[in-house]
Amino acid sequence: NILVSCDYLAELLDINGDVAYALMRYNMKTSTADKLYNSGQISGYAKKIIKRAEQLETDAPPRGRHLDEHRPRGRYLW
Repeated sequence: NILVSCDYLAELLDINGDVAYALMRYNMKTSTADKLYNSGQISGYAKKIIKRAEQLETDAPPRGRHLDEHRPRGRYLW
C-alpha cells in the first residue's frame, strides 16, 4: 500500500508541482479538489499533512549521520 500511495502521490505532484494540490487530489474527488484549489483554498487534510511533514523534517537527524548517533541510550531496543 505504501509504495502504491507514493507512486500515486508522485503522479499527482507531476500535475502542477503543488504539494497541497496533490494531497487534496489524493484525499478527495478530483472535482472537489479542483473547486477548492481554484478558489484559493487548501483542505484541512492537506494542511495537516504538510504541517506534520515539516515537523518530521525538523525532528529528523541531520542527513548523512547514522541514526544510532542520535538515539537516546537505554530507552529503545533498536
